[in-house]
Amino acid sequence: MKQTFDCYIKTVSPVHIGCDEVYEPTGFVIDKNAKQLIAFDPFEFFQSLEDQEIDKFSKICRKGTIESIIEIYKFFENKQAQGKHVDVCEGFLENYKKTLQLANEKNRGKIGNELNSFTIHRTAFNTIDQRPYIPGSSIKGSLRTAYLNYLAGIKKVRTQKGRDAAGKLEESLLSGSFASDPFRLVKVSDFMPVGDVKTRIIYAVNKKKKPSKYESSGPPQIIEVIQTGAAFKGKITVEKAHDSIPSIKKEDQIRFSILLNSAEQFYNTEKTKENNIFKKLGIPENEIFKEENSYPIRIGKHCGAESITIEGHRSITIRRGGKEKPLTNQNKTTTIWLAANNRKPKNTNRLAPFGWAELAEINNDLKEEFSRHEAEWKKTEKLKKEELQNQQIKKQKEEEARQKLAIERQKKEDEEKKLKEELEKMSPEQRAVAELKSPSIIENRAVEIYKNIENYQQDYQKTVAKGLKNYWIAKNKWEKKKCTKKQFLKVQTIKEILGEI
Repeated sequence: MKQTFDCYIKTVSPVHIGCDEVYEPTGFVIDKNAKQLIAFDPFEFFQSLEDQEIDKFSKICRKGTIESIIEIYKFFENKQAQGKHVDVCEGFLENYKKTLQLANEKNRGKIGNELNSFTIHRTAFNTIDQRPYIPGSSIKGSLRTAYLNYLAGIKKVRTQKGRDAAGKLEESLLSGSFASDPFRLVKVSDFMPVGDVKTRIIYAVNKKKKPSKYESSGPPQIIEVIQTGAAFKGKITVEKAHDSIPSIKKEDQIRFSILLNSAEQFYNTEKTKENNIFKKLGIPENEIFKEENSYPIRIGKHCGAESITIEGHRSITIRRGGKEKPLTNQNKTTTIWLAANNRKPKNTNRLAPFGWAELAEINNDLKEEFSRHEAEWKKTEKLKKEELQNQQIKKQKEEEARQKLAIERQKKEDEEKKLKEELEKMSPEQRAVAELKSPSIIENRAVEIYKNIENYQQDYQKTVAKGLKNYWIAKNKWEKKKCTKKQFLKVQTIKEILGEI
């Protein structure tokens, strides 16, 4: 027997789920006006470039130097691209501008350090639609931590020491090793996004918990986070102990209600402690309960060691006084990671904690609401794709028209060149006859031929006159009522040569 619960998670503070992926320099452009990073498909992007631009980029890549990375950033500056749009904070734009200015920097060490600090870490994402998601392992880990803290409160177990202290402590609390671990009966699916889930690129900054004139030694990081208010849906399945897994005792099996209650107890306690720290630092408190019947959890990176360890049994490694000082172990951390809009935020009012979210079951009303949001997102994405396809079709047609025009232009130039070469070999009379047959002859040249007609050899005068007649007929300058007096005199002369009057 098993019970499956349809659940949702809603973020109530920035969340970053590590996935070992970064935004590569060759895969994004920055729209400074919109304050967005646009991540694109390199293959599609380079197809849209002119040959000379592709050659220029290839030359930069072939250099393979630290400096060439700056050249790549500068190459993409102000370029237009289609792709995933990600909001960026103000400090990121300043950092980007500073990075571009490194093109004039001669110190390779400084360039390397600055580039390392400009690495943009992505949050976990679905490779098909590029939307972020929350891995089931993150949620299960959060619930497991809360449940272990619940067990530590009702069981009297001694604190373990040594390299595998955490593992031994869990065995004590769960009444055994992996084979008898009741969490084997808890299955958590990946939680997928509902509708248009926004992400943002910000800074993770490390601050000391006690106000100090000295900054924390933890360097700021550029990370992509899931923004507050994003919803994700998934399933949590709790199986009952059965004969196929005899190592798990029925009295140790986990109930969904206790799992949620342990999360409420543990994370509420941790949030209260965090708010006390925020008061000292002048950081606004954020409420983690937004929805009715929801339970707090904490997921992702930069949540703090306290949120992933067991109270009363903590042994957190702390570095004091720089790299030269020995490491120490304490029951709490001395610093906290916070979401910021700048590398060195001067104002604490806009700082926020990482990883807070709420978990709850999905009722029928929410199912309808989530279905509506997802349908709206799919409709919008479909329209975007259709618009992009139309743009690509339009661009392809324009390119085909351009190529056709270029071919026609080249053909005309070749014909004119050939005609010019042939004309140069002809006598003046032959040249006049050939030019009058050409569609490119202009009126002034026709008049010039007319003026010279008496100078042509007798045998060619009639042929030239016939050519002039055909030319003026085509130009509607042959009939008297359509001619000026001067033009009609020319017509009369040509008619006399042709014996028509």
